[in-house]
Amino acid sequence: MLLSSSPPDENGKLIAQIQHRAWVTEAGDILGLAQATLELIPTEDEGIYYAAYKPPITIAGGTGRFEHATGTLYVNGSIDFNRGELVLRYRGEICAGK
Repeated sequence: MLLSSSPPDENGKLIAQIQHRAWVTEAGDILGLAQATLELIPTEDEGIYYAAYKPPITIAGGTGRFEHATGTLYVNGSIDFNRGELVLRYRGEICAGK
């Protein structure tokens, strides 16, 4: 869910506050995610932006095996507003709570 966004700066960069709330696993466990900031930097191609969450997404607990989970996800990729496509890559670590 988009919470807020800024107008483009002098270089065309956009900043958006995003709240994903949670991811649900195939087993039905919920992984909580903290609010994150998404930076969109224009490329040479009109309507296509490099996207990165800065700072990274923080894992904020959950249910089931993720009840006390912690971790960090580094996310980047691209957004093509011309086609309505978003491609993201995730890297990081999630530690299940005890």
